[in-house]
Amino acid sequence: MTRSAALPVVSKARYEIDVVTPYRLDLTVSALRRLSTNIVDVLTLEGEYLRALDGFREPVLLHVVQTHPTMLTVTLEGCDGSDERVRACAIVRRILGVENSHSSIVPPRVFRGCGRWPFACAA
Repeated sequence: MTRSAALPVVSKARYEIDVVTPYRLDLTVSALRRLSTNIVDVLTLEGEYLRALDGFREPVLLHVVQTHPTMLTVTLEGCDGSDERVRACAIVRRILGVENSHSSIVPPRVFRGCGRWPFACAA
């Protein structure tokens, strides 16, 4: 009789965030990597941004891809429960500079909003 070890199940959640052109994920990550406090920001050759988020029950792995000039696709691995997902989404929006301060928190299944190019000067 053979026994196979059960693999842990990692929860994944995928969201889309609308951004305003000329938002560019690669330039945003380059700016983040210049900060001495952000030592683990990774941009893969395929243009995927990877980062580990702490402060949750388990570490949360963040994957972000700019699928269209006006769209980011965010995948969160390791969030348990809707409260953690809402908090992680807010953190991701703040990190990437796409936080919409004029809207309230939206449940993750309908998580969408406006973004702004982080290098633009305020008028």
